[in-house]
Amino acid sequence: MLKWLNASMTRKISGLSFVLLSFLLIVILYSVYKLQSINQEMREVADIDIPLTDTISQIDKYQLQQDLLLARLHELDAQATLDHEQQARLIGRIGRHTLDTHEALAQLESIIQTGLHRRRIRLDIKAHRSLVQQIHQLRRLQQSYSDQTIRIIDQLPALPKTLWAPLHQQEAELDRQMSQLLAQIETLTQTIATTSEHQERNFMLINATLGISALGIGLYLTLYIIQSFRTRLGHIQTQIKNLQNSLHHPATKPTQPHLDGPSKTNSTISSPVQAQQNGFAPPRHQDELSGLEQDLRQMLNHWSETLQNRDQVEQHLLTLATTDQLTGIFNRHKWDEQISQALDRATTGEPFSVLLVDVDYFKQVNDQHGHDVGDQVLYVLAQTLSEHLLQQCRIFRLGGEEFAILMLNTDDSAAQKRAETLRSLIEAHQWAPLPSITISIGGSSYQKPDNAQSLLKRADQALYEAKKAGRNQVSWH
Repeated sequence: MLKWLNASMTRKISGLSFVLLSFLLIVILYSVYKLQSINQEMREVADIDIPLTDTISQIDKYQLQQDLLLARLHELDAQATLDHEQQARLIGRIGRHTLDTHEALAQLESIIQTGLHRRRIRLDIKAHRSLVQQIHQLRRLQQSYSDQTIRIIDQLPALPKTLWAPLHQQEAELDRQMSQLLAQIETLTQTIATTSEHQERNFMLINATLGISALGIGLYLTLYIIQSFRTRLGHIQTQIKNLQNSLHHPATKPTQPHLDGPSKTNSTISSPVQAQQNGFAPPRHQDELSGLEQDLRQMLNHWSETLQNRDQVEQHLLTLATTDQLTGIFNRHKWDEQISQALDRATTGEPFSVLLVDVDYFKQVNDQHGHDVGDQVLYVLAQTLSEHLLQQCRIFRLGGEEFAILMLNTDDSAAQKRAETLRSLIEAHQWAPLPSITISIGGSSYQKPDNAQSLLKRADQALYEAKKAGRNQVSWH
């Protein structure tokens, strides 16, 4: 041990580095081993549990549709007459529902069978095989229920209550078995997730222990190396001071101290120690690292203030360029930018819609109440619409009393419903003491190969039709 303490710095650093690298190698090898185990469990989660969870959600939806179809049967049974077209439509819906449910159950079976065959299911294999048998039984029961339902439809309307009882019993049994299956699947997935979490905790604990040991050696090595470079820090401090002076006084050229020895000129201080020897102010810190930290902080603060001021100016200019000064919402310039981005995303399959909003009889508001009141109406309208937009929607003022709403990731049906909601909201809004207004809305959804002009033209045509039809309504193209 004493021999090692008296060895050269190179040998000391080499010895410490070898020990540190050995610890790191152990950490790496252990991490690789555990990561392989965790990877297998994560693959089971990704290939088995997540698809099972997604399919369960689909089956829950189909169960709700089954209840709605049964309620529809009761409604049709209460009617006086039932034509063949209604029967055909209902039979078709039941057939599609049965097919969807069978496909979902088949998908459940396929996921489990594939996992068993490829040995990706490592926990509760017997329980997974039992699930396959239950799925087979459910598929038979679902088909029997579908056949019984179709026979009921053929006898509608005015079906005796005694004939409904078997169907309700069969539905209750189907719901019970389906709920039992879904509960078992959920329990299995939760068990696998808990096991994976336990493995990860053990991995983190052992890795942390090895890592702390390596960290201790690394810290000792780092401190030893830092001590060996202390003599260089004075030169670095001098360079930073000269650089800082050049930032505050651009006309002053920073001096270049010699890193390998004292300066040959009287105007350059090579280190704080030399400065003290020459009669200058003593260093502010006994620790060169603390002095270096303070010098760096002062320089970075100066740079930070400069950059912050520039960022504030840029942000202010950007706000002025993209914000409508009257209403505080985005302006036409921002609209051009956003619609272009939406069109780019639409090429990847993301739907979006455009609404054009126009204030009905706004000229009368200006003529009867003055432009100041008209401006207030536009401001309140813009704020009200903004507060009731969905998170993925943006509102813009295109000019005058015309606004545009960009509804991102929104299909045609949802956009039309939202447009009608906004129209009703403005109609019912309490405008006092401002005059009450209504709005007309024209909308359109993206269709290939739309561009900004074609999409806006359709929305504008729809707005024209809404106004022509009497205003205060929504028209869609």
